[in-house]
Amino acid sequence: MALGEEISQRCGPGRDQPPVIRRAESERLLAQLDVVAKGNSRTVALVGESGSGKTRLLSHLRAEAVRRGFATLSGRCTELDQYVPFSPLTPMLDNPSVVAALDRLAPARADLLRGMLTGSRPAHGAVRHEEQFRLHETVRAVVRDCAADGLVVVVDDFHWADTGSIDLLDYLVRWPVAAPVLIVLSQRPRQVSSRMRGTLAHGIETGTVEEITLGALSLHQSAELLGVPADAPMLRDLHLRSLGNPLFLLALANAMHIDTPDVAARSDGEIPERFAALLMRELATLNASQAKVAAAAAVFGDGADIEALSTVSELSAPEVCAAVDELTQRDLLRTRPGSSVFSFRHPVLSRLVYTNSSPGWRFMAHRRVFEILFRRNAPAAEQAVHIEHSLAGPSEHDLRILTRAAEDSISSAPATAAHWLRVALKALPANTADDPERVALMLRTARALAAAGQLRESRDLLRGVLRSLSGRRDGARAGVVSFCALVECLLGEYAEATGLLTAELAALPDPAALEAVDLTFVLGMVGLLGGPMPSREQAQQALRLAEAHEHRVATAGALALLGLCEALTEDLTKAGKTLTMAAVAIAELTDAELTGNPEYLAVLGWAEGMLGRYPAAERHLTRGLSIARKAGLSHVLPTILSGLSNTFRNLGQLGDARRAANEAAELANRMNAGHLRGLARLLESLSVSWTVRHGDRQAIELATSAMADLPPGSCGWSVNAMLSLAFASLLDGDPHRCSTLILGAGGGADLPGLSMAIRPMCFEMLTAAALDRDDLTSAVVFAEKAHAVAAATRLPFELGYAYLARAHVLWAKRDAVEAAALYQRAAGVFSRAGMAVVQASALTVGAPSTAAAGDHDKVEAMLSLARRLAARSGAMRIQEDVARLTHELIDMRIDQPPADPSPALSVLTDREREIARIAGTGKSSREIAEELSLSPRTVDVHLSRIYRKLAVRGRAELARLIAQDERGTRPPG
Repeated sequence: MALGEEISQRCGPGRDQPPVIRRAESERLLAQLDVVAKGNSRTVALVGESGSGKTRLLSHLRAEAVRRGFATLSGRCTELDQYVPFSPLTPMLDNPSVVAALDRLAPARADLLRGMLTGSRPAHGAVRHEEQFRLHETVRAVVRDCAADGLVVVVDDFHWADTGSIDLLDYLVRWPVAAPVLIVLSQRPRQVSSRMRGTLAHGIETGTVEEITLGALSLHQSAELLGVPADAPMLRDLHLRSLGNPLFLLALANAMHIDTPDVAARSDGEIPERFAALLMRELATLNASQAKVAAAAAVFGDGADIEALSTVSELSAPEVCAAVDELTQRDLLRTRPGSSVFSFRHPVLSRLVYTNSSPGWRFMAHRRVFEILFRRNAPAAEQAVHIEHSLAGPSEHDLRILTRAAEDSISSAPATAAHWLRVALKALPANTADDPERVALMLRTARALAAAGQLRESRDLLRGVLRSLSGRRDGARAGVVSFCALVECLLGEYAEATGLLTAELAALPDPAALEAVDLTFVLGMVGLLGGPMPSREQAQQALRLAEAHEHRVATAGALALLGLCEALTEDLTKAGKTLTMAAVAIAELTDAELTGNPEYLAVLGWAEGMLGRYPAAERHLTRGLSIARKAGLSHVLPTILSGLSNTFRNLGQLGDARRAANEAAELANRMNAGHLRGLARLLESLSVSWTVRHGDRQAIELATSAMADLPPGSCGWSVNAMLSLAFASLLDGDPHRCSTLILGAGGGADLPGLSMAIRPMCFEMLTAAALDRDDLTSAVVFAEKAHAVAAATRLPFELGYAYLARAHVLWAKRDAVEAAALYQRAAGVFSRAGMAVVQASALTVGAPSTAAAGDHDKVEAMLSLARRLAARSGAMRIQEDVARLTHELIDMRIDQPPADPSPALSVLTDREREIARIAGTGKSSREIAEELSLSPRTVDVHLSRIYRKLAVRGRAELARLIAQDERGTRPPG
């Protein structure tokens, strides 16, 4: 469910009130009931901004007080009550307890109190000191009378109280009633009178007053108030924009237009009426001048001084000063510390005032603000806000400001830059579609939109630019085609991207133009991300052109592209040499030179990863990431981050790998690029396969999600999605699914559909899966294929997978010595390649065969190293395997032969005899392991020892021996 729907269901019209979120403050408040229950008198000042939840806490307190059997009296002050004596006490006269208490007083005292509270006696200023004293004592007597079983008096918004009520409170604080009475007053901190502050300060010092302050909500409290998870999308932005104020948080959440750039905040969704009505009550009593100044401050937005407010409101400076005094006293406006500018206490209030002002007046007010800011040489972005809202037609001056604002924000906030450029486009006449100025502005806007990740909007504008340039065939058009094709590719439109590029290459007036290099390179990006790759000849031609033009940056990009093509066309030796030259060429370029083409580093890093050059790949991809971030090129980030995830995983940095994949997926999702999200998810699945515990299906779920984004045939990465699910399935104990997926992805038993660089790894998985199915014949075939391909590729890390595959087969044949040697050799290969996780896995898988070979010291060293590597990498699955093997292999060493064995099995230990008897029934190693709660590898170690001790060659001979032993005979020989 979307966040907006969740909030609407939780807090929408007709729903229950939200729960008490401020538990700590509520507990402090309710604790005062316990103090009063012991016969003490207590006063509590509940202090908080408007909308902070004071009234909600008071309501909760009253309900709890009633539940506990306390009598309750309630009152509330309003702004007009400042001039009405004892206004918060007047409603209490109707309370039956108060009426009864008054009836028990002397008539003169009761009449005095009734007269003062109903206004039939003189106001406080005309009351003699003696009468005032008698009045206060009468109130104390009434309170004491009503408090026989405990009394709670609650007065909300006491900052509006009249002077008589404040004097009475002062008296009750200095001379508390000797009865179980709790007085609770809520108030806003900035609107409390100095007399009231003094009274409360005295009470706090003497211990008769408790102050409870309501600060900003935490992020978790905001999530609870809205009824959404703490990591819900957009919650953090909501929390920041509300400043942690509950009322503003609910108002913003119900408007739910928080993803609009800040510059366009005034066009957000409307605050719902029920919240707007609550907030607008503060503005209802403003006079005409105060309302104009408030509206001027709302239009100005980010703080205005008296001169600016005077200009915008068209009032004189003295009138503005008088209005500002009143607005600050009401805490609608506040002075910024250390300055003379005024702004609303909360942006939501500013927004409400803004939307409730006259549209025509607002239009002219924005133009007046713009003129002020222009004279003051304010930043272009500040001026642009007001141009946008007062744009009446094309103006060279306005366009200059808007484009300058875009330039200033393009690297740090490309979405904002795109917004300003779109505003500028609106200002141009619609009938100038082919005007060079408009075309140039459309292209700048499209680039900004792409940088912000708004790919579809960018693509639509780029297509419009290409239509405008349809009659041209030059460098300018070729550049637009390259960029448009890249955006099409990022959206998964590979055929469209390839068609654009090939058509443009064929139509270039000069085939040797430098633009051909860029067009060819983008063809390579299309190939990397899932479309058809350019041929090696095309890449070589691009390199020749770049070198002929002596263009250093283009040459570096062309070398990276050629290396990628050679890696994918299985000319791995040449690919290695080419990528070495590309790395040298890239190193000679500054970050500034590569700012326009961070994708060169992306292609180089991905290609190096294909050849197992992971440290170099990490270096180049990290540099590309830094350049792209600084330049604000969001559209390049998913490709780079996915490459980094792949590299980090192979280097054993599983946490970093998962974080990079997660960020890539989030960016791709924001860009609506499903195939890039699928690529990120498949890479995350490969990392998670190692980091989760046995039985955890996160990796399966991620790989399945990747396959949904990358269905078979949709792009080149769909094959890798199948392989990621195959790997997760193998680790999850499903060898049949693993084999089916790999053979399907590879197009048959020889895996012709897979790159040679990954075939040995896939053949190793097929070997392990075949052995898990007890299919030794297929395992032998796959192991030999792994070795043949690894020998052909001459990539050292691929030879490691070939060693693993052969070791699996030898171990299945009970050749423990040779299997152990190959496992250790594979671990060494992976160590030299820097592949820590695969090294740890090889050591762990190889430990049982080493134990069976009798080299126990070596086993301990292997498991110790595997444990350290797995812990450093965060490979929880391997850590669990190491812990289990350590325990089982130690038990195996101390296991002794039985005291009274049967004649045929006398050389076996108890555990070996138990396993031998079960194996004699025909059960597989996995079935035996499940029955005895062991690992299959440990069962294989025992079986290897059993065969050697009994001089049998396999399960069939073992079964015959067990059967004859049970009949009391032993076979000859």
